[in-house]
Amino acid sequence: MRRRPAPQSDSLEMLLDTMCNTFGGIILIALLIALLTNESRVTETESRPLTETSAMLERRTEQARRELEQARAMQAELDRRVTDPAQVDLLQLIDQRERLRRAEAVLAEALKAGDQELQAGDANAEVRMREQFRKLAAEARQAELEKLELSSRGENLRGQIEDLKRGLQTESNRLAQVRASQTQRLRLPREHSTGRLPVYAILRHGKLYPLYLFPNGAPVKNDQTLRWHSEGEGVTRIEPIPDAGIKPVAEPAAVGAFFRQLPASQFYVVFEVYADSFAEFSVAKEAAIRHGVEYTWEPRKRDAVIRMANTGTAPPPQ
Repeated sequence: MRRRPAPQSDSLEMLLDTMCNTFGGIILIALLIALLTNESRVTETESRPLTETSAMLERRTEQARRELEQARAMQAELDRRVTDPAQVDLLQLIDQRERLRRAEAVLAEALKAGDQELQAGDANAEVRMREQFRKLAAEARQAELEKLELSSRGENLRGQIEDLKRGLQTESNRLAQVRASQTQRLRLPREHSTGRLPVYAILRHGKLYPLYLFPNGAPVKNDQTLRWHSEGEGVTRIEPIPDAGIKPVAEPAAVGAFFRQLPASQFYVVFEVYADSFAEFSVAKEAAIRHGVEYTWEPRKRDAVIRMANTGTAPPPQ
């Protein structure tokens, strides 16, 4: 039987090809034996001398022995390739391999029985051999049906793999779109010099915490939503109160009121933005732009501590 060229797709197709070749070898053995036995007639067998019958059986036995060796070689190759029984479809292939082993055992027993009958000079050896070969032919036909079923399962499996690949690609694209929709792009500030004074405002816990309020146009320290802790030598640690503060998303009027009170000609806002408040920063900066207030911003790590000192410089507005 002509062997098909080795596929280049994946190990599963190589395994299927090996199985098909192995079953094909068994079918070839059965067909050869059937053809040889059909050519001989019972009358001719009875008329031929015992020596001629023995010679013919020896030739057939030798040919069957060669075919058995080829089948065992192919079986060894199959054993080498089947190395991952954890997969469901490979377990089915292993079951097919066990059936092939049983077929080989039957063939080996037939050859052994043929050798014994030749040595004993039994005249009825060919009849019994023909019966054994008939059984092997039936098993070969069953193996052919199983081979066709296995090929169909392989095609279905390949189709399922392609469907899974397409589904995975679709899910990857959808995930990329979700990530893109959830990603907010912020540009770094383009700073310029100014004669205005900085006013710091903290954006944390999803809220806005101005350090100073301007109820009458003059700065007043905000101790309503902030805790001020003196650490000596002119250094003050500022801590936002989580339950206080202005919610820019839910309370846009309060944000607008803060920027209306702020003298835009004298001050600009420096936003200290924590990682949990970028959405609120977008709302606050838009409000500052609407009220003509210049601003800049600095990103802060989640656990960063803000300290104010008498020395140092503030970043210029953008």
